[in-house]
Amino acid sequence: MKRLLGLSLIAAFMSVVQSGCALQGTTPPSTYYMLDAVSTTQSVSGLEGIAFGVGPIAVVDYLDRPQIVTRMLGSEVAVNEEHRWVGPIREAIIRVLVNEIAVQTGSASVYAFPWPPAAPIDMKVLARVGRFDADETGLARLEVQWWLQRDDEVLEVRRGVYEARALDSTYSARVVALNDVLSQFARAIVTEVAAVTD
Repeated sequence: MKRLLGLSLIAAFMSVVQSGCALQGTTPPSTYYMLDAVSTTQSVSGLEGIAFGVGPIAVVDYLDRPQIVTRMLGSEVAVNEEHRWVGPIREAIIRVLVNEIAVQTGSASVYAFPWPPAAPIDMKVLARVGRFDADETGLARLEVQWWLQRDDEVLEVRRGVYEARALDSTYSARVVALNDVLSQFARAIVTEVAAVTD
């Protein structure tokens, strides 16, 4: 009797393990996306000799996750487990802005926070991102408060809203549109820097 009971327990355990493996096997693989700079030409002249420091940049909590967030109707958001950022979104935004500012200004000295202690930073760009997502229709939107700082002096504080329409409803197209709004944001930054250093 004990032997039969033991065999029954083993069989039940194996059945649970096999069921779990079967469920795991049906989970779709995740697709990973990376934000990229899109600018290829200089948009503002006279800033080639300025050293920029980009960051810190704060990101609202609902965006600070690996999954890509989609804005739904009203105040609803969807978090998709199958479509993810390749790395932390905050670091990706800083990386793209560094590349965008370098291209748009022609400056060879654009540093991501935290920059080397010996880096001769002339202008710091700091920001708080309140929204950075695309909705169901493919409209990408960036809402951000940002400011320029020279040494310990805050020069300008701005709020910006930037939008771009994805070519279709795929996640790849939405990421391209999000790249576009970051490029617009970078253009606003370099335009303001040109104004305060003129």
